[in-house]
Amino acid sequence: MSTMHKTFIENKTITADFHFQQNQVFEECLFQQLSLQNQVFEHSDFVNTTFQNCDLSLASFKNCKWQHVKFQNCKMLGIKQAEISPLLLEVSFEGCLLNMIQFEQLPLRKTSFNNCQIQEAIFLNCNLQESIFDDCDLRDTLFQNCDLRKADFRWAQHYIIHPMENNIKGAKFRSEGLHGLLQHLDIQIEH
Repeated sequence: MSTMHKTFIENKTITADFHFQQNQVFEECLFQQLSLQNQVFEHSDFVNTTFQNCDLSLASFKNCKWQHVKFQNCKMLGIKQAEISPLLLEVSFEGCLLNMIQFEQLPLRKTSFNNCQIQEAIFLNCNLQESIFDDCDLRDTLFQNCDLRKADFRWAQHYIIHPMENNIKGAKFRSEGLHGLLQHLDIQIEH
């Protein structure tokens, strides 16, 4: 069995003329104002790295690791996060457009989603314990078989979460959003 050799890129601002290859390690790097639509990242690691104002729509992160990665004001449409390695996964999203994104079987415990639009997305078999959805629009987003214990949805809007298909023990909701927990019951709630 052969060992993959990794190329290390450290403390660098990644610019539009950067040549991406397989097996790269980005540590303490800044990806800023880049159009990375349909970019293929394979067997690459992102450690203590920040993406700011980048378009990562339909990008592929096959067998990549995200450790302490921040996405700020990024567009990430249609990404399948199931390709991300769950090993040491730690990520946060601020001001991001995450429509039609798929999170499957990922340990997203304590993940911060702040001021994000997460519409028509899928969270399937994810551990979202203690995650925060602060000022997020979750319209038509599916949570299925997720661990949402102690997750904070108090300032999220338009969520629909089926309590029998997800563990919501200790999760936080505002009374204005309770209809999102009861919608599957086909009852009428009046204000």
